[in-house]
Amino acid sequence: PTKIMRKALIAIVSIALILSNAAAFAPGKLFSLGAHNSSNITPTAPGKKQGASYIAENRPTGIKNQRKSIASVQRTMGPQALVYGTAVATTFGMQTVGFIAAYLLKTEKFYDIIGGLNYLVLALLSAILGATGDGALSWIDDPRKILTTVLFGISRGWLLLFLAWRAHERKGDSRFDEVLGKNGGTPQPLNFFVFWMVQAFWVMLVSMPMLFVNSSSVKMPEFSGYDIATAILFGSGVLIEIVADIQKALWVKRGRLGTFCKAGVWKFSRT
Repeated sequence: PTKIMRKALIAIVSIALILSNAAAFAPGKLFSLGAHNSSNITPTAPGKKQGASYIAENRPTGIKNQRKSIASVQRTMGPQALVYGTAVATTFGMQTVGFIAAYLLKTEKFYDIIGGLNYLVLALLSAILGATGDGALSWIDDPRKILTTVLFGISRGWLLLFLAWRAHERKGDSRFDEVLGKNGGTPQPLNFFVFWMVQAFWVMLVSMPMLFVNSSSVKMPEFSGYDIATAILFGSGVLIEIVADIQKALWVKRGRLGTFCKAGVWKFSRT
């Protein structure tokens, strides 16, 4: 019961942090999925250059055509539905393919690697498929979307590198020995598949704030106080993540002195 309560508490805190992050980056008003009202468009004076619209008009034809095709899908599904739907399909597709390959090869060495790559793929897809209609800025012209995606990419990119290094150092992951039948037991493909599906849900949960921002169609070219505060917290969290991983890796190298790691920032979580 204690372990269950602890896991439930961790899940609640994680969801609260993710929702607060999404709220901080959230636009001032929600995007309406209704038809676009052309009467709300302010005419542009002839010969006058107007920032993002001028840049968009002068982009190469290939980029314009790509944006038009994406926009046509957005008009049918809505930008957020398109981004979320693509993210879900991509995530569960990647994890399913990973499971099949890993089970056939009887290895778990790229379990964490596929998880890390999954995050980066979602960041790329959401940047490409993000809202562009109804006057919204495209990803490349929206500093809020760029900042969110870059911080997310740094965090998940570091995770990918660290987990790949750890898998190489440990020569495997003992968590999967039983389900893969490595100790002479019977392989458990269904239980192994559950591991991959749990990772899929976790990838989607962690990626939600970034997907929310990149799928937003609200035009806010300047940072708000919430944006700045959240960026500072997000950046600080990424820095602490990197420092903590390095400190614990060095602690393991020294022979795991003590019951728990209390080196560096870890002492604040172990007291």
